[in-house]
Amino acid sequence: MVETDLPYSIRITEEGDIETIGRHDFDGKAPVNMTAHPKMDEETGKCSRFDASPPTYVHDFGITEHYAIFPDIVLEMAPMDMIMLQGCQSGIIIVATNALKIENFFHNLDKVHFSLEKLRIDMKTGEITRSVLSKRSLELGSTNVSYAGKKNRYVYMAVCEQVPKMSGVVKIDLELGREVAFRSYGGSCFGGEVLFVGRDTGDDIECDEDDGFVVSYVHNERENESRFVVMDAKSPTLDIVAAVKLPGTVPYGFHGIFLGEKELQMM
Repeated sequence: MVETDLPYSIRITEEGDIETIGRHDFDGKAPVNMTAHPKMDEETGKCSRFDASPPTYVHDFGITEHYAIFPDIVLEMAPMDMIMLQGCQSGIIIVATNALKIENFFHNLDKVHFSLEKLRIDMKTGEITRSVLSKRSLELGSTNVSYAGKKNRYVYMAVCEQVPKMSGVVKIDLELGREVAFRSYGGSCFGGEVLFVGRDTGDDIECDEDDGFVVSYVHNERENESRFVVMDAKSPTLDIVAAVKLPGTVPYGFHGIFLGEKELQMM
């Protein structure tokens, strides 16, 4: 999925390959494009998406039982203004021989810090309070998808010390407001997005919210090897329970969703 197009239907072949079928327009009822991160309520089966006007870069959003939550992005795109209202400009460029190099004015990407904060919104007064949940630079978060639209306690985040390489994973307890588990991938090893996968215990058996696994791709740059790593989500050190060697390398920053055997059989 992507913000600038319809969703694409895919299928899994008997050989295990992914095959693209084509655009899916919901029998002509779909909008012009689709958000990259729609939200599915597993209890109601309702899938939530959004439009934005004028065009702006709202990549993701959140849902609760009664509300949808969006960031208010101030950067808006007005291509017609650029095309119709702007002519060619002329001028003089002064070249200063004693000027600093241009890279001195650009923030190094390895110094970028992403803060994970908890926001509380008082719906009666409109007051918003903020609290930092971790001092680490964190990215590409994941929760138990079964709790979409409901109050969840745990979030799993990739540790981002050098964009786009993720050096480890943490588990944050939103009720306690702090980190409760951490695993480093080790020297020269970097991963990508971390996903929580609930333990499959049957349809009628209730599980704890964090009863499951945290998975990610991890690449060892020294050995030039990549593995699909499975970690115990309940362990305070996120113990590795399985690591599958991959035939190739997954690019840093790649992210998506996890599909279990039941979902794959439906495809």
